[in-house]
Amino acid sequence: MRTHLLNALKVSALAVVLSFGLSYAIAWIGPTATPPASNAEEPINVSGTAQTKLGTFTVGTITVIGTISATGDTCTSVTGTAKCLSNLNPAILGGFLVYAIHTFKDCTTLGGALYSIGGGKNVCDIPSALPSGWTQYPNWSATQNVYCVDSAPSPEPYGWTSGPTTYPCNTGSHTFSNTPTESCTSTSDGFTYDPGCDCYAPVTTSTTCYATITRVRTY
Repeated sequence: MRTHLLNALKVSALAVVLSFGLSYAIAWIGPTATPPASNAEEPINVSGTAQTKLGTFTVGTITVIGTISATGDTCTSVTGTAKCLSNLNPAILGGFLVYAIHTFKDCTTLGGALYSIGGGKNVCDIPSALPSGWTQYPNWSATQNVYCVDSAPSPEPYGWTSGPTTYPCNTGSHTFSNTPTESCTSTSDGFTYDPGCDCYAPVTTSTTCYATITRVRTY
């Protein structure tokens, strides 16, 4: 009697398991096309195609060959307590200016000061001319007038045979603003011997001068 009862229980349990299995098999609907079409997302793969994942992505270790770009904050807990880039004070001399060519320290070494252009980006405000290797952003500067006098060499090979008459000019200047650097061109008019016609031919030489930059925003 006990054996019949145990067999009956086993059969009943097996029937329940099979019924659940069949219900799951019937309920599951496979993709109607090859991923990424239909209801299946494209898997992360090694192709050269750009891929975007909207959800959280967690990996054990990652090696990046190219550039890392982040639109949000970047944090690390390598020291035990999470620290983020947003925790940094811009005055700490370890960050980069816009376009990451020069650092905050490079700026202050030149006697400059950080200037925010928005979006968490900074340029360097320098109270002097544009340093070598730096780029003006974009035309912010203050300038000082330069009195320009043509300094071009005399015409070769005979030099000036008459004149020259030189016409100086002033470059002009501007107070600190987003204004291009001023310039002017001084010319000299005279004559030199031309053996082709055995005569004296008119000649004009010129020199272009630029206003002196006394303050500039740069990166």
